[in-house]
Amino acid sequence: MPTSFLATDALARYGRFDGEPDAGQLSAFYHLSDTDLELISAQSTPASCLGLALQIGCARYLGTFVADMATFPLSVVAFVAQQIGVDVASLPGACVRGGTASRHRAPIQRHDGYRRLREPADALAPSRRLARPAAAP
Repeated sequence: MPTSFLATDALARYGRFDGEPDAGQLSAFYHLSDTDLELISAQSTPASCLGLALQIGCARYLGTFVADMATFPLSVVAFVAQQIGVDVASLPGACVRGGTASRHRAPIQRHDGYRRLREPADALAPSRRLARPAAAP
């Protein structure tokens, strides 16, 4: 997504966690639906399941994917791991390796209907459609 329009301090915070999400944020952004769980269960390893599940919530919470899996707050990892039945302690470093965001980006984009924004104005397109008056019958 283009970031040139962001102020310096906003750019520094973009796509990063700012502390631990509260219970409401965890529930709103990291609760996995049945269709999420179906996509996640198709992964070949528990580490890949956890990585995909974390990135699904991350795209919803931050609006982007996080390249450094080590930056996920522990509360997020625990909340997501519990939902998919993965014991995080049994995955020493497996989800921290690089490439997780790029590997899971395309399946998540297809699953949730996300697309890359090319221009800042692209972000306004949905609100512009909603703001248009309804056509006369």
